[in-house]
Amino acid sequence: MHHGVYIGKEAAKETRILILGESHHNKNNEGEGEPAFYTTSSVVEAYLTEEETGKTHRFFHKIAQSFGIDTTKVEEKRFWDKIYFGNYIDVVCGVRDNAAPQLIKDKGKRKQYNEELFKFVNENEIDIVCCFSRLVYQNLPAKSSFENSGITIGVPDIGGKRDYIQKFIYQPGVRNNCDIALNKPLMVYGFRHPSARCGFCSEHYNWYLQKEIQL
Repeated sequence: MHHGVYIGKEAAKETRILILGESHHNKNNEGEGEPAFYTTSSVVEAYLTEEETGKTHRFFHKIAQSFGIDTTKVEEKRFWDKIYFGNYIDVVCGVRDNAAPQLIKDKGKRKQYNEELFKFVNENEIDIVCCFSRLVYQNLPAKSSFENSGITIGVPDIGGKRDYIQKFIYQPGVRNNCDIALNKPLMVYGFRHPSARCGFCSEHYNWYLQKEIQL
């Protein structure tokens, strides 16, 4: 995970939810392949305190709306106060390039990212991970023999592409493709990336997330 994970002021209370993004992105591919000079937490804090309308604002705004959160800044602040937010990849990727898939394609990197994630989950007693990236969800540790299969919930198509929600429960125990064993069951959901080229519709997800997760 990228350094400086965001931890909301009330995130450690009751159900602990980690929203997992893909990576930090810089225009013109500046700093690509290296950790950002800023923390993940500083990006979220800037979003919450500044009246910006750029891509960063829309990214976090779409995620909040996916949980059925009101569009007002006050309501969004209350939401993010209850959330952990981190990025799966520990370095900067370029905008709309192939850097993230290429990094994850490396089995050593993928194993590193998954062990960093599971270590963070154990240390912070995370109950739920919501992946807003198909790439991330599909590259988490594979199902083990002691786990049930995940489920897929279909939602309307968008941008001419199939859209859906994925859900899987990881169980504690040692697995072949990750040296970090979870301390307790972990619920994981998978959704489309908020900046997907074919579009993103929060209404495809908020009916389900409001039913599944009480905030």
